[in-house]
Amino acid sequence: MLNSSFVQTVVPLTMTIALLTFSSPSLAQESLDAIMDVFDSSPVPAEQFTTEIPEVRPYRISGFIDLDIAWALWSHTSSSSDYDYQGLAVLRPLLSLDLSYTLPNGWQAKMGGHGFYDFSYAVQGRNQFTDQVLKKYENELNLDEVYLEGALGKTTFKLGRQIVVWGESDIFRPLDITNPVDIRDPVFSDISGLRLPVWMSRADWQDKGGWSFSALAIHENRADEIPVYGNDFYPFDFPLPPREESGLRLEDTGVGITAKHSFQNWDASLYLASITQEQDLVGITADVTVRPLNRIQILGTSANLAAGNWLYKADLMFSNGHQYYQLPDERKDRIDFTGGFDYSGFENSYLTFEVAYRHLLDMNPEFDDTLDYPKRNVVAFGLRYHRSFFREKLATSALIQLYGFNQGGLQQLSCSFSPWDNSRITAGIMAFQDGDNYIFEQIGKNDRLFLKYHYAF
Repeated sequence: MLNSSFVQTVVPLTMTIALLTFSSPSLAQESLDAIMDVFDSSPVPAEQFTTEIPEVRPYRISGFIDLDIAWALWSHTSSSSDYDYQGLAVLRPLLSLDLSYTLPNGWQAKMGGHGFYDFSYAVQGRNQFTDQVLKKYENELNLDEVYLEGALGKTTFKLGRQIVVWGESDIFRPLDITNPVDIRDPVFSDISGLRLPVWMSRADWQDKGGWSFSALAIHENRADEIPVYGNDFYPFDFPLPPREESGLRLEDTGVGITAKHSFQNWDASLYLASITQEQDLVGITADVTVRPLNRIQILGTSANLAAGNWLYKADLMFSNGHQYYQLPDERKDRIDFTGGFDYSGFENSYLTFEVAYRHLLDMNPEFDDTLDYPKRNVVAFGLRYHRSFFREKLATSALIQLYGFNQGGLQQLSCSFSPWDNSRITAGIMAFQDGDNYIFEQIGKNDRLFLKYHYAF
């Protein structure tokens, strides 16, 4: 194949000589002499063509700054405190930083962390709050994702503190069991910051036929961050006992395997896992000295199907080994199912609907009306709607979650505005509905107005 620069030089030159030759001999000779003078002229110094290449740094620093403000609308107390929570509830600046570093052979390293200080406790008077509240809510400095990732042959490895997402559903997520969650403050607990990273070892492999496989070992048994004694979302009138200790022991290590296949317009996944989890808090009493951990075995599957503006999705999980405080000598099996859809046929909008069903096998139906016993059947409904305007500068969203027909729920309405790149201001209200559930029993007056400023860099 001819070199392109050779063609671009020789072809026009040949055509020019030919045209001049067929015109007049004298003109052709003069023009040919002029053309040859070009080749005889001194070359342009090479430094005039040199373009400075910017230095590519192997590292990148990114992060975000948040300012969270919340106001409790109604006068109310809680089962764990006589303090009136009406008024300023959150005044919290937060800084999150991530450092990414590119290593040789395509490997990547990442380290992240965050810190915050909530000034609302100083404003309200710190002596009015319990030590547990001040420890968990007033300030925090924590390590987030820290991992090393790269490929050896056809296998990709990821080692360190990380987040792994299982399942297809977005609202109820029954299969999303690899990471604990932070639900200390339901008002600011959206899914993007809900999951807490844990120390894991992970290996992924993908073939050319659409199959992908993943295996992981969960070394850290990190606890969920839940409301504590003295907070108005805390459901008990006594402090929780300490959690059973769990270190980096082999007997506490969780394991999981996934297999996924992608078809033309749908995906299907299979999950197998054996993990250690804290026992459900329903029915706990003040005389419990330690909150025990249980080994749970899981078999699950999930699928999604794309059809035009519709995305249908479903998660199904069977798990065994569940224990409860009221049934200390029994181990229960459980079935969880979530099905729903995403719809994007509206202009600049999307709609998500999910229904979740949980069934405890071999559970005595006589306990169904007892608050301190786990329910044999639980049904929940979730609806989320989001619409953007003015090229996504303005957006509105609504979220509704209902647990059964009398178990409680929540509703959230918000509006966000992006005045500049990488910044967003969100304002809204979250309302809670009490019900026959130990979590929602006494939070009907915990409604909040909230304001959030987010800047990413």
